[in-house]
Order: sequence, then structure tokens, then C-alpha cells
Amino acid sequence: MTKSNAQRQAAYRERHFKDIEGQGQRLNMVIDLPAKKALERMAHCYGVTQKQVLIHIINKAEWDFLSQLANGEEQDKYYDLNLQLKKPEHYGECKTFYDENILEEG
Repeated sequence: MTKSNAQRQAAYRERHFKDIEGQGQRLNMVIDLPAKKALERMAHCYGVTQKQVLIHIINKAEWDFLSQLANGEEQDKYYDLNLQLKKPEHYGECKTFYDENILEEG
């Protein structure tokens, strides 16, 4: 029996978008080109997947952030999604060498 496109897509997702422990979540986003290229370079340099690089970066950033919180109460609020901090000024700014005019034309 021939499968429909939807059935083939569902079977593909079933095979490819599950992790061993069933704890995975799909992350679908568009990022700027310099960030994507940096991710590719880091993964290639260390011989790991881009997913592994992202997981490492996120876990390291969270660990660094948690170590800066004043006490366990603030950490509890963070984990319960009840901690609201002012957004750092640099968030949302993805500067590159070109943005900073670091590279001068000769």
C-alpha cells in the first residue's frame, strides 16, 4: 500500500525527532548568519554536532548565571519561572567584526 505524503512525513518525524530517553524538545528558529557560521565552526572544531555545542553553551551560561544569584530563594524563583530581571543592554545586539568597523579597507 502506498503511503501519503503526510504518512511519510509522520513516519520520518517518528524516526528522527525522538531521543532515547524521550526528554527531547524540538527547537525551531531562524538565527543570523554569523551566529550560524560560528555554531558550524565550533561543532567542526570539536568534532561534535551543532546540537551538542548548543546544549553545552546553554548549560554553561545557565550555570554561570545561577552562580551569580544571591541565594537559593532566587534560584528557586528562577526554576519556577518567577524571577524577573532587567534585560541586559547588550541582549539583542549581535555585533560582528563588520558592525564594529574593525576591518578597515586598505
